[in-house]
Amino acid sequence: MNSLSASKPGLGMRILRFPLTRILLALAFIILPSVLLSTIVHKFLPSLSKTLPITLVGITMALLCYYAFVRLIERRPVSELGLKGAWKELASGLAIGALLFSITIAILSITVQALVPSTW
Repeated sequence: MNSLSASKPGLGMRILRFPLTRILLALAFIILPSVLLSTIVHKFLPSLSKTLPITLVGITMALLCYYAFVRLIERRPVSELGLKGAWKELASGLAIGALLFSITIAILSITVQALVPSTW
């Protein structure tokens, strides 16, 4: 038996490793449960649809679905959800987001002032 044919993954594993398959599975694992939760809440509990507890349930469910996807499909540890360095990444993300938001508002303000004549 040839050593190359023994190490070649089977058809099922090659399909699972195909990027488009992974994208579709990620959609199934993460988006479909969120849509299902949203539909159930809007249909049976419409007064709770925009409350903090339902939002927290949705976030928790999305994180658990992501964890399941990474562990079951990608077969790797979920290191990106770890707490090591989380505060530093949060602070830098908030700073970069605030900077980008400020730049966007400045560009919009300049554009509006240039296009709309001042009535003051």
